[in-house]
Amino acid sequence: MHRLLFGAVLFGVSLAVVELGLRAAGRGVRHRMATFVDFGGGDVGLLPCAEGQVLVADDVVTAVHTDRRGRRSAAACVDSGKGAVILGDEQVFGLGVEFQDSFAGRLGARNAGVPGYGVLDALALGRLAFTVEGVSTVVVVVDQANDWVDGSTRIGERNEVRSGFLLESGWRERPGAWAWSPPFSRSALAYTFAQRFSVEVPPDTPIWVRDPASLAPLASTFGTEIVAFARLRPELHVVPVWLPADLATSEARAVVSPLAPREAIAELRPWEDTTLRDELAAAVAPLPLVDLTDALRDPASFLPGAPQLSPVGHAAVARQLSAVLAR
Repeated sequence: MHRLLFGAVLFGVSLAVVELGLRAAGRGVRHRMATFVDFGGGDVGLLPCAEGQVLVADDVVTAVHTDRRGRRSAAACVDSGKGAVILGDEQVFGLGVEFQDSFAGRLGARNAGVPGYGVLDALALGRLAFTVEGVSTVVVVVDQANDWVDGSTRIGERNEVRSGFLLESGWRERPGAWAWSPPFSRSALAYTFAQRFSVEVPPDTPIWVRDPASLAPLASTFGTEIVAFARLRPELHVVPVWLPADLATSEARAVVSPLAPREAIAELRPWEDTTLRDELAAAVAPLPLVDLTDALRDPASFLPGAPQLSPVGHAAVARQLSAVLAR
């Protein structure tokens, strides 16, 4: 009996040591941020004064902090910036880079990017910016990589928040360590074990690459919503921004993009298709659309093995937006 008890204790201690080792190494479920909160009515945001880490592309670990308004900041409960408010998804948030390396951080702007957001979510959050003292400029970033997938529904309609994690609706049919109930949902060891024996699903070609013309009406809807947002407060300077997906910036980046199979990319040549950008530009008129495509031609503008902007890409975006915001 004593031997069994000793063995159980030793086994438990060993698991704890491995768990702590994996967390120290930056592995585990921390790339699924346990910092989301469901406000109801389709509204989901980030917890205020939160802190943690995020793992992107297997080996990029970055710190995450939010301010008192639930925006990403340099440290927990510290103001995320002043001046412009920048709205968008994980590209604005700066997933995969430190706060100071994100383009919002470089610009000293308020970072109102939230991973998982679509255009409608960003605009809904932007309306809250009207109540923030000193806001005169609102930047709305349309992300080609994700906003066409998110479509015209709100984040709370296509996802659910559980134990602080943002889970896709239907997660029960797509099991993974990050979707398990506590304490396993926060266990680096459980996540590593599940990933070890999981089956890798090859990427499908995004619909905006296969058939961009079919999504032109959605681009028009986004533009209409952005213009309506701008008309709510004519004194605000609203800047719509087109952020292309990595495989739409250059052939050199497209052939290494994780978003779609290389064979499909070679055939469809998405870096030559401007259908959605042109439709959005027409829909936001008379607001001039800021196109970031040329600024992101360098394949190093995106992280290796991930579609998120790299520090190089964030710096390029910050340079172009700095010139625009200075006008």
